[in-house]
Amino acid sequence: MALKQVGSYNGKTGDYWRIIAVQSDTLYSQTIIRIALYISREERERDDAGYLYVVPIALKGVDYDRAKAYDAIRNRDEFIGCTNC
Repeated sequence: MALKQVGSYNGKTGDYWRIIAVQSDTLYSQTIIRIALYISREERERDDAGYLYVVPIALKGVDYDRAKAYDAIRNRDEFIGCTNC
């Protein structure tokens, strides 16, 4: 699962967002999601570490798995209107 939404960083533009880490933090009752921007799906499949940018996102609660994390990210202002890919 991944999200399609245009984003740019440091002069480069991509449209493929994929969660690369989901980590529960019980001390602060939150889950830290790391979602990476890739130039395209093809680029991501060619080079797993070739992302343009990684965005850390903190979500309240520790009961997130990858599917729930994607649902929560889709509801954030910066990802409104994104599509699944």
